[in-house]
Amino acid sequence: MKKIINALIVLLIIYFFSSINIWVGALTLILILFVGFYKNIYFQVLNIIFQNFFIGLFSFNITDQFHFKFLHVYNFLIPVISIFMFIVYRNFKLKTVNRNIYLIIFIVLIVLSSYLGLGIIYYNSIQSLIYFRLLTLPFFFYVLGYLISKENESKIKNKLDKIILISVVVLSVSAILGRVSPLFMDLVNDEYYFSLKYHNNMTISEIREGFTTKFLNWNVIKYHSFRYGSLLKNTISYSYVMYISATYLYFNRKINILEYLVVFFIVFFVSFSKGAILFAILSIFIFWLQNKYSKGKVDFTLMLVVLLPFWSLIILTGYLSHNEHIIGFFAGFERLIENPIGNGIGFSGNLSDMRLTSINGNALPNRGYWTRFYNGSESMVGVIFSSLGVMAILYFISLFYIITHSKKYINHAILIIPFLMVFQGIFQEEAFSPYALGYGMLILGIYCGYGKKRLQEKA
Repeated sequence: MKKIINALIVLLIIYFFSSINIWVGALTLILILFVGFYKNIYFQVLNIIFQNFFIGLFSFNITDQFHFKFLHVYNFLIPVISIFMFIVYRNFKLKTVNRNIYLIIFIVLIVLSSYLGLGIIYYNSIQSLIYFRLLTLPFFFYVLGYLISKENESKIKNKLDKIILISVVVLSVSAILGRVSPLFMDLVNDEYYFSLKYHNNMTISEIREGFTTKFLNWNVIKYHSFRYGSLLKNTISYSYVMYISATYLYFNRKINILEYLVVFFIVFFVSFSKGAILFAILSIFIFWLQNKYSKGKVDFTLMLVVLLPFWSLIILTGYLSHNEHIIGFFAGFERLIENPIGNGIGFSGNLSDMRLTSINGNALPNRGYWTRFYNGSESMVGVIFSSLGVMAILYFISLFYIITHSKKYINHAILIIPFLMVFQGIFQEEAFSPYALGYGMLILGIYCGYGKKRLQEKA
């Protein structure tokens, strides 16, 4: 517990100085990583999960939007800088990582960098950089997890179990407190945080009113409820972190099915994010099927037998009901046909303001609120195909290769998490965030590093 508290204190120091001044914060960050925290699993997991909480605590020091947005990149920058320190400072050779996977990741990063350059030239550089971050983080997080595991081989799984279990407890309690008490939201500086996020001074009452929506956003249900994102400040991110964490703990028998259901319903009633709920149900269902028909062994064919018909039905239903997520999914392929080479990163997505059929194409028909979905928005798969063109195929093949190839080192149910999360990208952009696919790939990387070491010991 002492090491977890030390990691927490160090992160508080980093975000405190970063909230005062970007450069002072960056120097503090580099120094702390340099003394060894880049290889600390508690430090890395806490930073990825609780970044927004740390920013919120010190948000009263932040005065401009660039400063505020820059701090939200820390759960990407810290892993990337840490990988660099592993390679240079710890003198890791290429052979430390599986060479095929390393080569695949290198090629993907080169491709993505070229499309980033295209996006920066033609579009807003900020939105291009944001989507470059989302597209690269699954690969960076996998490598970080692998290297951390190699550095902490003996007790890495116990450490991961401990920090994830503590995170679930903290996030569960904080979600309930924030859901029922405006005072708790005041204590964690939600007023400052959301005022900066939405460019407008907001009170706690206004925040609670603004996040009060129809339950599950279904018109057939008239019940309205306040959706709270707990310490993560975002309902979808909170839901994915909690469901991935609870699923991981259940797969490893650290919690039983009743405890899993307690977490499930806390998240369900506090944030009610449909995509994350779907992930939780599917992951447990696939786990049950594999225990029943594959003797507990990971079977990707069985997963596809379940997922392909299911997602085909979701896509068909969404298409017939004119669902915006599915519109974005199909629009990605329309943009691919319009320009097979790709339109560059930043062309499409919720954060993009581009409304064109291709990089030099005509303007999309004005459909008001619905216009942006015809550019691939809301569906990460749609965003990737409209941005990368045919190179999106390389991207997905690479991602699935890393996940399926990992079975060589581990035959564990955690492979379900990233595999299923890629399919979630059909429906949500958030599925590729640090809190979803990124988090799942970090766990996968840790287990692969551990599994490879065990295989080497047996050889």
